[in-house]
Amino acid sequence: MYSGFFEKMFTCLTIVTVTFTQGHAEEVRFQWANDLFAADDLVTITQPGLSDVFALGSSLSSEAELSGSAHMAGQNVNINKPIAGNLYAAGQNVTVNASVAGTLSAMGQNVTVSGNVGGNLRVAAQKLRINAPISGSVLIMAQEVIIAAEIRGDAQIRSENVTFLEGGKILGKLSISENAINKEKFKANLPSQSEIEYLMDRRHAVYVEKNGLLNGAWNMLRKVAFLTALIGIFSVLLPERTARAADHLRHRPFGSVWMGALTLALMIGLMVVLALSVIGAITFPIFAVLIPLAFILGGLIATYGMGSALLYRISDFDDTRVPERLLAALIGAIVISLLTLVPFIGFWITVAIGLSGMGALIWPSLQKRLPVSA
Repeated sequence: MYSGFFEKMFTCLTIVTVTFTQGHAEEVRFQWANDLFAADDLVTITQPGLSDVFALGSSLSSEAELSGSAHMAGQNVNINKPIAGNLYAAGQNVTVNASVAGTLSAMGQNVTVSGNVGGNLRVAAQKLRINAPISGSVLIMAQEVIIAAEIRGDAQIRSENVTFLEGGKILGKLSISENAINKEKFKANLPSQSEIEYLMDRRHAVYVEKNGLLNGAWNMLRKVAFLTALIGIFSVLLPERTARAADHLRHRPFGSVWMGALTLALMIGLMVVLALSVIGAITFPIFAVLIPLAFILGGLIATYGMGSALLYRISDFDDTRVPERLLAALIGAIVISLLTLVPFIGFWITVAIGLSGMGALIWPSLQKRLPVSA
């Protein structure tokens, strides 16, 4: 069920990562207070006293304890020292060899968890192996799952094949795909029968089941029309800025996601710092509105960028003409609306779209004012 999907998805991730790192070999690395921002082919984190880390590259390795959270995306991601906060990791191979005190959220072709997780575990993978105890609940979508440690909370597992090794056990309630597990063979590893719910294999029909076929199609059309109208208005009112951002996205799609993440982190950090000052009462509500608005605008820009990129490939797209800009908005809205329907992955696609647009729209202006060394 999931094999082809994950192989294609993570092969694409690998290709895009390698392309980005080879095309931009220079290192970008700077520290803001105790937070580290790094992008390079090889990123090794060894600095003591760091709080949050944001890293992007081909091969990432965390070799220093973090008092905050880690946000890492690359071809290979390795966590070898404890993290006091949360871990958000995406890559072809994600290996966690140290404890994570908070929640661990990972997406990869191969994900291995060998460090204790104090919070919840959320994973989308082709193959997942759990070698260390999970204190919280578990949400998993994977082709193959191997459990060799205790899961102390509830677990929802959508998989084709679930195997338990010595020490593997689920203590809470279990929701699991039908026929994913040999119930007799692993009876001792499972909760009581009354605590087990078997999930139907609905594949990707969740949206249609929830809304009905006609209602689902109608809601989809309305969503596409609404997005097209918003993007069209934005591209007509600010044609040059929209064109520049779309061009940036077309040439640096993966880098734009990273830049968007930096932009969001800086905006949130600035909001928190100002909130502690005298003018905090004024600036906090402004930022509370500004940050979501920037994310929404970023999503609209990225949607237009995707549509224009497709048109550039198949025709002589002219972004100076209003009808062609509206066509790009329509195509982008259709593609993005369909992508966001993919279960679980749709959420991350939405985040990536918003961040990439923020990076293309806002980061170039911010970069001029930051101590970035190349």
